Amino acid sequence: MKHTVRLTALAEISGRTRDTIRALQNRQITPWDDTEFADQPGYRNYTGLHALTLVLAEMLSGMNIHADRAAELVRDNLHVVNKFLDGIDKGKGVQPLFIANIVTLEFDSWVGRNWKETELLSTGTFEEIANTFAAKGELAGQEKQTRGGRSIERSTGVINVAVVALAEAYLILKERAEAAGFVLDGRKIYKIKDAETEEGDSL
Repeated sequence: MKHTVRLTALAEISGRTRDTIRALQNRQITPWDDTEFADQPGYRNYTGLHALTLVLAEMLSGMNIHADRAAELVRDNLHVVNKFLDGIDKGKGVQPLFIANIVTLEFDSWVGRNWKETELLSTGTFEEIANTFAAKGELAGQEKQTRGGRSIERSTGVINVAVVALAEAYLILKERAEAAGFVLDGRKIYKIKDAETEEGDSL
């Protein structure tokens, strides 16, 4: 039985519209790596991964993160999303994994204060995120000379952190999928009636 869906179903399951997803594709800001569809120029087959990344990007956007940045952040953390879904697909259950966006307010004597993105190379654990947050906080007030000693940069200690839990995004997605008449099981998506048929066949 097919465990993928087409664009219309993906939109229904993820809580987006076809036009919104099409716009993301046209602007090349999907929260997944769109090059995977290079061999599917016509009709594409989407999995639970694509639906989950849409919900994750939506949750990040709800935390005042620009849509382009939210999609980029999810793409950069696809290894975490895949790790999460691997656990479900292999029967290990839901893992406590997270995606975070961390920015710090830095002072530059030449340009003033500006927000600086933190490159967080994470495997998705909350401990890693918390440690990064703590390390940034410990830099508060520290200065360094820049531009050959002609200017200074200072960490202000002001940190903005947005964290989304994959388990919560997955729960939201499962609820939306069920409301749309589908079952979500890790990367697998299928209609509820097909799931009932498959369960009956296995008895």
